Amino acid sequence: MQWSIAYKLVNNQYELESYGSNMVITDEVDKVLPVDEHVARQANKLEYDGQNLRLKPGETLFSLEELIDLQKQEDIRNGIYPETPKSNIVKVEL
Repeated sequence: MQWSIAYKLVNNQYELESYGSNMVITDEVDKVLPVDEHVARQANKLEYDGQNLRLKPGETLFSLEELIDLQKQEDIRNGIYPETPKSNIVKVEL
């Protein structure tokens, strides 16, 4: 998968337009940056000045493993993902 962040130049500043994997860009953008998955998934924590992609002051960039764990915890809280997966394996008596 190719992860990217797209920016649009508005009033001489780059604004986040979209981000994701295998994007098909249909809107007009000024810059598309190929990045790692953990960076793209946290694009709102970044700023681009036309040359450098930087972390905004006070933000923390999580690793992919941390993001997966945080998403799993949120899914559990929202009832989407069971805390302990139930086994659907049927035991057979021999």
